[in-house]
Amino acid sequence: MAATSVQTKCGSLREQHIEHSDPSQHVVRVAWMSCVESGDDSRAIALQKAALDCGFDVSFICTSAGNLAGVNYRVVGPITSFFWHNIGLVGSIKALLGRLRKTRKVFSTLWQLKPDIVITQEPDSWLLGVIYKALHKARLVNDLQEIYEDRCLAFPRVIQGVIRSSIRNLMKLCAEQSDAIIHVSDARCALYSDFASPAVTVSLYPPAELSDTWSRSTGPPRGETGWGDRFVMVHAGALRPSYAGNELIQALLKLESLGNLDFLLVVLGGVHGALERAPLDGLIERGRIEVHEQVPHSQVYRFIAASDVGLNIVLPLDLGHIYAQPRKLYEYMALGVPVIGSDVPTIADVVRMCDCGWMVNAADPDSIVSAIIAAANNLDTARQKGENGRSGFQRKFNWEAESRAFQNLLRQLSVQ
Repeated sequence: MAATSVQTKCGSLREQHIEHSDPSQHVVRVAWMSCVESGDDSRAIALQKAALDCGFDVSFICTSAGNLAGVNYRVVGPITSFFWHNIGLVGSIKALLGRLRKTRKVFSTLWQLKPDIVITQEPDSWLLGVIYKALHKARLVNDLQEIYEDRCLAFPRVIQGVIRSSIRNLMKLCAEQSDAIIHVSDARCALYSDFASPAVTVSLYPPAELSDTWSRSTGPPRGETGWGDRFVMVHAGALRPSYAGNELIQALLKLESLGNLDFLLVVLGGVHGALERAPLDGLIERGRIEVHEQVPHSQVYRFIAASDVGLNIVLPLDLGHIYAQPRKLYEYMALGVPVIGSDVPTIADVVRMCDCGWMVNAADPDSIVSAIIAAANNLDTARQKGENGRSGFQRKFNWEAESRAFQNLLRQLSVQ
């Protein structure tokens, strides 16, 4: 059996050929472990499907069972992570004590499975994976989906710096003991370039459930939507302050005052948080905003495909928002809808690489207005940018291609 060794950060495994193991030999056991995710986590499901397609034995230690055929779910019950979102100081201490009480159960479950490859998700499970690797000599991979240093913002300002550096140092320690880290974007990979180089680093771009079938989907004719000939913008996801909700409201008010564009913003997921309710309600009453509280993900494409442009605007409030890796960006691209996106890493990198939209300063309503007008006044250009995005998705960002990269990583680790 042969395997190509990759030693560089952000290195690509997409073009490598890794030979399959002899099926008569030992079946490689792969165990996912998460202290916060349930068995129906969409990203984990897609990665697990890729592992099953390799002929590996797959288990998932999680908070509740999923229904992916072939996966051995080992449920450890709900666990509060020390690194959970927006948890206060007292809450964090209680969470830590609760985690310590359940650590033995989580680790004993992992020990019983005796996997050859352990894939962890958040720092809690990552640290347990490091301990298991030291005792069992297994391969360790961390799927680094979030920027956990931002958890320091939940603590009093006076100790945020200490908390941030402590979390960062813990992650660096875990990285030194890991065989691979999966980053969700090249920008995230560069952010952690000071980590000790693992054997392989793979960037997995799109959300798990996206596939190239999206790029062949077509939405309903515009006549079925009731939108008429208006210029329609879609926001796939809830409208929130952190996603420039108030800036977008101000931009729409300015656009409305100009009086030369009949527009509609379609929001999929409701409105949440401290938004400017009076102007928002006014825009809704005047038919400028259409809000859908909950839309099944299987139906999201119908709204996107019938729209003229997709909004992907996020305020650079913290590292998690600055390095956002949004699902909606790839949904827009897959369906050939041009993007108006924030000028932040990953969003900007992808949009510029594929020439599939316009970048804006999310904190500036005038910048948002200018991009909307540019798209509305140049529909041929907008359609071409949409097709550029569809082509980029089919060529680079589709899950079929990304899953091959992940499979090559697993095969390489299985023969080392």
